[in-house]
Amino acid sequence: MLRSKFYWGSFFERLRERSWFNSSLGTWLADLTSLVMVLFGMSGVVLWWILRSRWILRAVGRLRS
Repeated sequence: MLRSKFYWGSFFERLRERSWFNSSLGTWLADLTSLVMVLFGMSGVVLWWILRSRWILRAVGRLRS
């Protein structure tokens, strides 16, 4: 067992194709998971940008005064 390799890509591909119950649930689950991951990523970028822009505005305000 120590010398064997486990490839996550093939595991997820099998899970996507065969699923746990039937093939349609697996594709729906994979699509839903990918959509949620994209939304989490986008919300992280938005939150980062809001905090960063506030920091920049404060720095500019300090320079003016």
